[in-house]
Amino acid sequence: PIAMGLLFALCTEKTKLNKPILCLSVFIVLIGSASANRLFHSDHITYETDKALANRIYYSIQDKYPTFSPAVTAVYFRTPFYYTNFWKLENSETFGASHFNWDGAQSSGRVIQIFKVTNIANMHMPSINIREKLDEICLPSWPNKESIQMIDGVLVVNLRKDLVRKPNQICNAP
Repeated sequence: PIAMGLLFALCTEKTKLNKPILCLSVFIVLIGSASANRLFHSDHITYETDKALANRIYYSIQDKYPTFSPAVTAVYFRTPFYYTNFWKLENSETFGASHFNWDGAQSSGRVIQIFKVTNIANMHMPSINIREKLDEICLPSWPNKESIQMIDGVLVVNLRKDLVRKPNQICNAP
């Protein structure tokens, strides 16, 4: 919006009330503002959806493990988790991208951050060595109740739809 306003001010100053150029500059400012608005609205809708999804996951955790404490127990989210976002615009890069699938299978830290940012829970991740071991274990996909397991003192939440352990290795659901 600031850049658009500066562009408009510059155009009005340079055109000295040349109506066709002034109309063109107003049109460009409006188109640019509308595009920026759509991008930010897409991002807002995704944030709200991520927040609602994080709440559902946290309630699932509390339902299965009522004494779970995020301050004490490390949490590992096996990601990605994909959902349809009708508001995400084509070619919008990161605008409208979910924290649950942002960078594919490496987004457990981003998922934990969405829990923190939305003030749902202040979770922390286990070490990389523990996460690699946990990736070897097959679990069904969330929202299946069995997708949430306490394994070696770490709460594991499998959000993935597939049961792939490592590239090209399919494991059987328990």
